[in-house]
Amino acid sequence: MTSAALQGLLRALQTAEELRQQRNSPALVALGVACLGTLAIVSQQPLLVPLLLTAAVFPFLLLDLRAGDLRRAALHLAVFVAATLGLGLLWSLCAPGWLVTAVPEAGFHHWETARLIGTGTGHAARPEDFITDRALDYVYVSAGSVFGAGLAPLLMGSTALLVDAHLWARLVSDSPSAAAIALGFPPWQLLGYAGYLLLVLGWGEVTGATVGARPIQWRRTAKLVAAATVLLALQVVVQLLMVDLWKSWLGGTV
Repeated sequence: MTSAALQGLLRALQTAEELRQQRNSPALVALGVACLGTLAIVSQQPLLVPLLLTAAVFPFLLLDLRAGDLRRAALHLAVFVAATLGLGLLWSLCAPGWLVTAVPEAGFHHWETARLIGTGTGHAARPEDFITDRALDYVYVSAGSVFGAGLAPLLMGSTALLVDAHLWARLVSDSPSAAAIALGFPPWQLLGYAGYLLLVLGWGEVTGATVGARPIQWRRTAKLVAAATVLLALQVVVQLLMVDLWKSWLGGTV
């Protein structure tokens, strides 16, 4: 039984490696997000959502990192982010109740965002709170990438992407306007996406090199982590500078 299971695992890894090298592998990631994500939301089981979404990209990411192919890894991660946001937007616009049941955090963050825009109060209105959150996220993503090739950050990030998509969709649905459509994703959030992607790639090189039995490219890791750190610091600065202006622009949408 053990031998058969091991052979099955090896065959699965070989198949995954062959799929990774195909030109249409990013499309497979997007298809996996659409199918597995929909299955998770329809199941109405919050624990399944991050597990099934992460399953759509993690095998590709791990094999990319093992091969040292960071460009391919970046492409797969970017497609995963875009596809997950698209999935969240679709469900939030068409059946928001289903998404909120499957991702309970979405409902809470919608209420928090509405309070921030409407009254200027809440967790996100206090710099000391969101700066602490960003610092903890940085440590969590770094550790999860060094020791697990980004598995833990993907589990957390997949849910966060659905929440972000839900917030944008609810702003547009509550008050369709150019401001809601253009600013539903705050500018600093986009910096965060780019920063965390680079952080996963940079520190993920450590796990990838270990699994692939090859030398760790420390110089490449340092460059990626430095670039990620700059982007994530810039995210905090932009949020500090723009949050009041962002609230005033969206003041009529809630």
